[in-house]
Amino acid sequence: MRSSLPALAAACLALTPAIASADRWVDPAGSDAANDCTAAVSPCATIQHAVDQATGGESVFLAAGAYAESPSLATGIRLLGPKAGQDARSRDTSTGESTITGTIFVRASSVSIDGVQITPTAAPAVHADDTSVVGTTIENVHVSGGSAGLLLERSLSADVRRNLIENTTGAGIDVGSDLGTADPVDDIETIATVESNDVVNCARGITGYYDLSFLRFNVVRDYVGGGAALSGQLIDTVVEGNTLSGYTAGDGVLLEADPERDLTEDTIYKCNDISGNAFGVRIHALQTTLDGVVFSSNNITGNTAGFANQSAAVADAIYNWWGCATGPSTPGCDSEFGSVSVVPFLTALSTCSSCFQDADCADGLVCNGDETCDVNTNVCQAGTPLVCDTGALDPQCNMAACEEPTGCTVTQLSDGTACDDGAACSVPDLCQSGICEAGGNGDFDGDLICQDEDNCPGIANPGQEDPNMDGEGEVCDADELGISVDRIALKSAIKGPGSGQYIVKASLVANPEAGDVLDAEGDITITLKDGSGYAFTRVFTPAECIEKKGKIKCRSADKKQKATFKPKKKGLPGTYKVKIGFKKLSETVLFMPVGSVTVSHENGLVRYGENQNCSTSGGPILVCD
Repeated sequence: MRSSLPALAAACLALTPAIASADRWVDPAGSDAANDCTAAVSPCATIQHAVDQATGGESVFLAAGAYAESPSLATGIRLLGPKAGQDARSRDTSTGESTITGTIFVRASSVSIDGVQITPTAAPAVHADDTSVVGTTIENVHVSGGSAGLLLERSLSADVRRNLIENTTGAGIDVGSDLGTADPVDDIETIATVESNDVVNCARGITGYYDLSFLRFNVVRDYVGGGAALSGQLIDTVVEGNTLSGYTAGDGVLLEADPERDLTEDTIYKCNDISGNAFGVRIHALQTTLDGVVFSSNNITGNTAGFANQSAAVADAIYNWWGCATGPSTPGCDSEFGSVSVVPFLTALSTCSSCFQDADCADGLVCNGDETCDVNTNVCQAGTPLVCDTGALDPQCNMAACEEPTGCTVTQLSDGTACDDGAACSVPDLCQSGICEAGGNGDFDGDLICQDEDNCPGIANPGQEDPNMDGEGEVCDADELGISVDRIALKSAIKGPGSGQYIVKASLVANPEAGDVLDAEGDITITLKDGSGYAFTRVFTPAECIEKKGKIKCRSADKKQKATFKPKKKGLPGTYKVKIGFKKLSETVLFMPVGSVTVSHENGLVRYGENQNCSTSGGPILVCD
């Protein structure tokens, strides 16, 4: 990671966006006297006075007219001329402009300048010169004259779009700085998007110190005194779709070393039209390495020399169009000099709808996946966007997203964020430390009714049927069709393996008219539970059960596990007296109240009951009766 990124992160954290409280209005015919500039009908006369009244996030609107001043923007405001939102490259700049004849100084983060005209004499039009600022935006600005157009040497990040910059003696667009020192700690490597600008007759068209940037769709042209259309030190940057022409004594692209800066690296120059220059591309001798630097799918034509590499490193310049089908340094094609890899080359004009290697398609973004080139059709294939998930973390209480340039990140949602464990409950489920904590004591039996509101919390009854409306679910209610548990005695194997024993005495009601079946022809499952969640389950198969005169007796082959269901002679039809005995057990459990029993038959009968009148002898023994 470059030195500018930590500084950018720190600056971003320091920003506290303000809520706009008022807009400000300026007109050369206005007055600054006792004026806070908040009334459009009573504007101030100078930009500086209005800016001094404004707070962060506000807009300062300029009327058409001449402003002979050099305002200092020390607050994060929007400076909007009457042509705000109108592309400076195509609008009529001869009338209706707010024309500033000095320099606009950017000395705060989140400054935006839109729709103004600047005509300095021997100074930059816009100069970010003070502290390192974040989020500088320059759009739809017309610059004519001056020593530089947009000199954003202290901007850590910037967006520069749709500007017309012409006739400067120095750079048209220049970002970043090393302050002329060998120590990189004070370097500003700007993260910038510089796109869709016209730069005309400027000694250095677009230059600077870039990192993780995009320079695309710009037109830089027509300078006869040397210079370079596009230069500077570029790291992890994409230079794409630019027209770089008419530097008849200079360079279309210049890679020049600066002893105070990092060398250009990991940068792709693609889909650019580079023509009519003394050198289409020139690599200075001091650019000693070309790590990750690629020139591909460019049209390099009509230059005195197409590509000159003065360094010892080998330049990667395959799949470019050199002006003729036979390749560079042949009749009709631009020439190449030095260590330049040019084969294979394009045999027709590059339209950048075609590709020849994956690097031709790369857009420098992580989140939309890796673009590839289909070498059979020479068509770029879109990457597969990164799908971010929360992995083992709860997706309701954590958010996954893809962020440039790092990729997938997971952010824990704030405690108290609503979530849903699927169980119906009047008590909401809430996120806590990234986990959805169930309201209402959870859902012990899995019927999607929370435990505290379930009328039969030990056995699933999603319909909550309760015909006699006594508050106890039908499948749990001995007065309806549950199990009345007279006694549960659970003893751990505290005296050693095989000394454990579980005993149950209860009564159960089946309803044959409703299709309830309790017989020896299907599996009978018995589950015993305590209040801690411990469960012991035994399935008796038909081979282990016999039925005689309605009485069902089940027992294991070793006779250690038994269950008997005997019809009662008196009471409700279908009522059974139940005895369960499981002996010679080896489980060592510390039991907690309450005790419960569930009996189910494979044909669909399910009965549940519990006894809450329990005592426990230090945990190993639980008796409920």
